[in-house]
Amino acid sequence: MTNMPSEIKEAWEILAEINDLLGGLIQWAGDDAVDTINKLYGQWQNLCSETTSARSALFYDRCKEILDECDSYCNDIANRGQVFEEAAKDKLLLISSCCGKR
Repeated sequence: MTNMPSEIKEAWEILAEINDLLGGLIQWAGDDAVDTINKLYGQWQNLCSETTSARSALFYDRCKEILDECDSYCNDIANRGQVFEEAAKDKLLLISSCCGKR
């Protein structure tokens, strides 16, 4: 790697940073995301198995509570995607400057 032109070294470093970002997403998806999805799934299953009447305030409140958790989780997913997208675009700008494109 010592004989490599500096532009190539710089491009490799940028690509490694993108890979690190992807690695972070993979780690999160494999750990936290799976746990959260399983928890939400379990909550819906429990609600279904425990419900004796869908015409109760308790049933409605519990549905709303779980849906609010789902909504919050969807926002987390969207935010993580947005952060990755913005970081990757920034890296693309750096790569374009390595390639002499502006």
